[in-house]
Amino acid sequence: RIIQLFSRMPTCKSTVQSANGRQPDSGETKRTEKRQDFLIFVLRINAPSDTHMTKIPEHRTSDLSDYGFALKETRPEQAQDLINYTHRDEYFVFGVVEQGSCRLEIDVRELRCPQGTVVVLLPEQVHTFLQAERLKGYMLAVDPVFVDETTRLIFERYALDSEPVPLEEPQREELSRLHTLLKKRMDAAPADETERAVVRHLAGAMVAIIAGVLQHRAGLRSTSPRMIGLTLEFKTLLKQFVHISRSPAFYAERMHVSAAYLNEAVRTTTGLSATRNIRNEIVIRAKRMLAHSRTDIQEIARELGFEDCAYFSRLFSSVTHVSPSEFRKRYPG
Repeated sequence: RIIQLFSRMPTCKSTVQSANGRQPDSGETKRTEKRQDFLIFVLRINAPSDTHMTKIPEHRTSDLSDYGFALKETRPEQAQDLINYTHRDEYFVFGVVEQGSCRLEIDVRELRCPQGTVVVLLPEQVHTFLQAERLKGYMLAVDPVFVDETTRLIFERYALDSEPVPLEEPQREELSRLHTLLKKRMDAAPADETERAVVRHLAGAMVAIIAGVLQHRAGLRSTSPRMIGLTLEFKTLLKQFVHISRSPAFYAERMHVSAAYLNEAVRTTTGLSATRNIRNEIVIRAKRMLAHSRTDIQEIARELGFEDCAYFSRLFSSVTHVSPSEFRKRYPG
């Protein structure tokens, strides 16, 4: 109803004209911009959120440590200590399987991580640990503030399929040596800034090695800082406004670039078009709501900005190859 109420409002300054066809004066432009800002504000405070799902525990960055990192080792006799309930984290988690294997569920997708692989969990991804088989390995948790923009994009591209990635022997050895050094430093509880800087650099080296492995796997090319910045801005806006608009032009306008240039930047940095990124964001939100709530499918469609539930179902099915109702049956209770 809010969208219908404001549907006749102009969407940008260049389209605002008075009844006689003249261009608006500065006062009209300002009033138009204020109405647009008010509309966005109203829509944002009415935005769908995970409060519509069963309450999912969230682990805070402040729980890590005073310096933004945490390291946990896993041994076969300690498998029962792993977190085996559905939750999400505010931080990145990098898991390396040295021996044995384990099974995880990440955003309602089950994965098996065999020996010699690495898996990355991004902030806000809903996940749970399912099973361990003679598991030996370690997990590094990292505050997002310590992950630079270029590296973050590599991880976001990886998260589109989130498959465990095999590590070659040199990479395993490098990570193992860094892990040993990092554990020694963290066990000593670094007290001053110089010692904490050593911890940050060791953890950063591990993150950089893993990012390099993922980048090589995906065949991603290095790209310009300008395109990286645009893509990150687009992804931030996407999380805020995907329930309002599925049009790349909407985001391009708010970023003050052309839709064609936005699409070029996003495709160059992620390997997918802006439209594909928008569609993927819709589908992952829908999956979370279908799996972790009993909200009616029509209501889920409305929460995600679809007045036509049938259209929502077709889009969901085109990506997942099952209907929303069939997908939900996989997660009873």
